[in-house]
Amino acid sequence: MSASTIIEPKSAAEGPAKRNKRSNNAPDVVVYVEAERDPTAMIGHAKAVAAAFGANILLVSVIEPAEAGISAVDPVDWDIRRREVSRHLADLAKKFRSETLEIRVKVLEGHPAAQICNCVAKKPNDIIAVQRAPGTGHWPTGAAACGAVASDAAAILAIPTSLAGKTTPAYSRVFVPLDGSANAESAIPKAARLAKAYSAELFLCHVTPNPVLTEMGPAESETIRLKERIARHNERVGQSYLNRVKDGLKECGVPVSIRLFADGDPRRSLVSAIAREAVDIVVMGSHGQSGHADVSAGDVAGFILDRSPVPVLVTRQPQGRTEKHIFHDVRPEGVRHPIDLER
Repeated sequence: MSASTIIEPKSAAEGPAKRNKRSNNAPDVVVYVEAERDPTAMIGHAKAVAAAFGANILLVSVIEPAEAGISAVDPVDWDIRRREVSRHLADLAKKFRSETLEIRVKVLEGHPAAQICNCVAKKPNDIIAVQRAPGTGHWPTGAAACGAVASDAAAILAIPTSLAGKTTPAYSRVFVPLDGSANAESAIPKAARLAKAYSAELFLCHVTPNPVLTEMGPAESETIRLKERIARHNERVGQSYLNRVKDGLKECGVPVSIRLFADGDPRRSLVSAIAREAVDIVVMGSHGQSGHADVSAGDVAGFILDRSPVPVLVTRQPQGRTEKHIFHDVRPEGVRHPIDLER
């Protein structure tokens, strides 16, 4: 298999006609291409996600102006740089071309983060694909990628740099962490759609929190018993919750498995599970129970973004977040309708 080859989802029609039927309003997966960074894995995963969601690929590079205090830009030199970048993007588009996906290119000029965010400002379903090194605590792509994540402008597809140069396999296990909140559950429709496109398994998990009680000095026996009771309660409620979510996905058309982790710290438990459970991609909401709107990603999402060994797709809630739970309209009579997989 060549570096530009991916396994297309079964739902993709064969032939170039399919590619041309997508409207201009179709979402884009905007791939930020940087000089001297191998974009093979990033573009491959972007193509896989785009094919599942009916999106197009937009390869983007940004030419930055000279820093303040430096002499004015030479227009001839600037034009040469622009032509070189355009040629590089065109070569990538040719290399990764597909009969089922349109790949466009765009050279932007100015501040990278702002320019990338402007690309997705008008279409809320767009996805920005960037590279990052797991476990470093910072984004190696610098201000551009960091700014795109912090902007809350679109969903983020983060590809570990450790995958550089590798071909993109078909997804067989899609990992979705849940904490019982509507924010976290908002990722389920996209995860289910991705799983369905590749006949993959949808793997849902929940980490029960450690009981935290105020203690001064040695723990009393009553306190220990109380913590044990709370821990058992959390496990019982967590398992019941996962069972209900799984039941609600009976009609989604993909196998669904669930797993409860009682390790306490959801951030480290989830990263360990991602590595241990042989998952291919993580799909999760940008926020969980806290739902703090003043930050672009919650504690857990940010931790997983930084440390996951596999690609992470962080979805965004639409403006005016709803607090409605996927079970908010459950009624005892009748049949529950399946989750809207087109959402």
